[in-house]
Amino acid sequence: MRLLILCPGSPGKWKIVAPLEVQAASSNEDEDCHCPLVRQLQDYVTQYKACVSGFVKLFEYAVTKVNGPHGLLKEWFHLVDSAEEIYEFVKGDLRLFCFIGDGAVVVCSSVALKRRRKADPQEVAKAVRLKKSYWIAKQKNQVVIVSGEKDALRTIR
Repeated sequence: MRLLILCPGSPGKWKIVAPLEVQAASSNEDEDCHCPLVRQLQDYVTQYKACVSGFVKLFEYAVTKVNGPHGLLKEWFHLVDSAEEIYEFVKGDLRLFCFIGDGAVVVCSSVALKRRRKADPQEVAKAVRLKKSYWIAKQKNQVVIVSGEKDALRTIR
């Protein structure tokens, strides 16, 4: 499993990441990878630019906190599924689903428009599937965290 750093913290501190997917078979995996979460955010930027920019600022703020995102206000970051330990970042009408990985890593799965009072069960299910895949890959020592300039969040603000 390859994870893209969306927001790096200081060395040894929190970082926020999202999975990369391979688009086509190629000898150079890095060139044919894309981050579905970044693409989702790019789709929302036209209508929800302030919310998308707000996520970037929340990420930057969260990685500076000793407790990472747990140091944010509950209105910005909170638990939406206690059994599976799935969280959401909140900015305006958008919800970004995630979980805490190994160490000081927040793994983001997807972003969605808020449609009801409770968290969208389909988005929570996506986060749960990603979490299970992450821990299986982690046990097999197959989690690779990469940084990438072309797919960084700062390109969409």
